[in-house]
Formats: sequence, structure tokens, C-alpha cells
Amino acid sequence: MSLIQTYPQLHSYDYDSSSGYLNIIAIVDDAVMTLPATREDPEEWGPGYCRSSVIWDEAEPPTWEAVEGILDDHHDWITLSPDECP
Repeated sequence: MSLIQTYPQLHSYDYDSSSGYLNIIAIVDDAVMTLPATREDPEEWGPGYCRSSVIWDEAEPPTWEAVEGILDDHHDWITLSPDECP
């Protein structure tokens, strides 16, 4: 078990100023199963593309740095299927 904590890596984002929704695509650690479990070993998980949406309630539109800043505390990710990946 690793004691190193990792964080999502921002890939892209899209902001809709009329609704305030910020749609994020990031590479998230331990998002997809890379090897299924066997009798001897547990399953293994690796990074994968995920998406999420949040409401951006700041006065200014989001910047790359601002979006990266919210990723550390964001845990609500949906894994993208292979045909949805960028």
C-alpha cells in the first residue's frame, strides 16, 4: 500500500458563463482497473481520464491555475469510456 497521495492532473476544462457550470476532464489515479483479481493477487488500478462538473461561483471566469487549485479537494469523478477519452 502506497502512502504517497497523488492528485488529479488537469487535462482540459470548459466554462459556461450563462449557467456557471465548469466541466473538467482530468487524469485521476486509481480510476480504472488495469488487471483483474486472481486467486493469488488483488485487482490493480491505474490512472484514467475522468470528468466532473462543478458550479463556478467566483466573479471572474476560471483560469487554468484556478481550476488546478480546486482539483486537490475534489473527489466526485466519473470515469470516461475509451471512446470518450481525448
